[in-house]
Amino acid sequence: MKKFCKNICAVFIIPLYMAVYTGAYAADYVIPSGRTVGIKIYADGVIVADVADFTDNRGHSVCPAREAGIRPGDVITEINGEEIESCEDFSRFEQPGELEISILRNGETKTAELTPKLSGEGRYCMGLWARDSAAGVGTLTYINPENMRYAALGHAITDVDSESMITIREGSLNGCKIIGINKGHIGIPGAVTADFNDEVIGTVDHNGENGISGIITAQTDGNAVETAGINDVHDGTAEVLSDIEGGVVTAYAAEIKVISGEGCRNMTVEITDERLISATGGIVQGMSGAPVMQDGRLVGAVTHVFVNNPKKGYGIFAKNMAE
Repeated sequence: MKKFCKNICAVFIIPLYMAVYTGAYAADYVIPSGRTVGIKIYADGVIVADVADFTDNRGHSVCPAREAGIRPGDVITEINGEEIESCEDFSRFEQPGELEISILRNGETKTAELTPKLSGEGRYCMGLWARDSAAGVGTLTYINPENMRYAALGHAITDVDSESMITIREGSLNGCKIIGINKGHIGIPGAVTADFNDEVIGTVDHNGENGISGIITAQTDGNAVETAGINDVHDGTAEVLSDIEGGVVTAYAAEIKVISGEGCRNMTVEITDERLISATGGIVQGMSGAPVMQDGRLVGAVTHVFVNNPKKGYGIFAKNMAE
């Protein structure tokens, strides 16, 4: 039986399904990347991953968090007026006495009154799982050479359990070593598996609906190319940049079709290059943010994979990532 009176810090793999800092790198010329990177982020508070009953010292099933109105996806920012930044901060309040808890929900601050209860194991518990950090693998899309801000992923990082977008306090981009590829098949999305290393190549200071952003701190190579306007993107041949072979970014043939959907679903991308299809099955998790090039310009990034056809996925316009 699970015991929901302790804290967890879980690891996620960034899915291919879902704004970066407005105006921070909306440049006409950027350096496309395609590099696979490790991403570590720390939440601005602790995230409520789940709430659940536990058995108290009287044999009753209780959940103080649910009784207080706390929900999965809430972010706990203060307890009794003290700022909460980590699971360690949070665990100090698993003790007797009423607690005044400040939570952030859908951009609004709310207050909840909660009294931990003694469990059958002799611990005071709130009846919730909490996490303060997450880590995963994604793809660096481009870098603005004027200010060294980057765009990556093309979708938000969300909490693996509550699926809520994580408001971040700080984070880092790390170098990583690709150790394998789980090929995608119909009904089963594939994934890049990689090990992080100690090389910090950038910061993460924003997580939004259309991706993450921050400052690149490592040396950057590559030539700047023009960013295509939305009206310049057209149906037809394109290339997707990826380094699934490990350390070497390669251009793979693809076809795009503009659909001008909302959010990060502006076009469909179909992998046609047999080299990539043979290696991965097409688009896999970890390729979120892979740059899409057309007519020598950056037009966008891969964001989703179609579960029923791993050769296809959605993409976001580069201009939408920037604006």
